[in-house]
Amino acid sequence: MVAPSKFHTSIKVMQKRIIACILTVLMIFSMIPERAFADETSSSNILFTSDIHGETENLNTWLDNAKKDGIGAIDYMCFGGDYTAYFGGYNDSIFASCNDILQTHFNGVRKIYGFNRWIRYK
Repeated sequence: MVAPSKFHTSIKVMQKRIIACILTVLMIFSMIPERAFADETSSSNILFTSDIHGETENLNTWLDNAKKDGIGAIDYMCFGGDYTAYFGGYNDSIFASCNDILQTHFNGVRKIYGFNRWIRYK
C-alpha cells in the first residue's frame, strides 16, 4: 500500500476544516430565533408578576412605574402566585389587597391568578 503524499493529506485536512466551518455556521444560523409578527390590527398588553409575599406596597410601586413607563392600559394581569408572606398560609386579605391595588391602577383588567399548583381565571 502506498502512503498518501503530503499534498493529498493537506487536501483532506483542508476539506475537514471547510466542513467544520460550514457546520459551525449552520449551527449558529439555526440558533437565531425566527421572528413572528403579531396581527397589527389588534394587540393586547399583558403584565406578569409573582412572589409578592405580602409586600403589597411593592406591587403598588411596580404598577406606578408601569404607568410612568407609558403603559396606559392593560388587557391582562398575570399573578404567578405566592401572595402571602414567606411560609404563610393562604391569606384572603392580601389576595383582596392585590386586587384592589390592581383595580386602582388599571380598572377593569382581566386577571389570571396562579397559586401553588392551581390557576383560577377571573
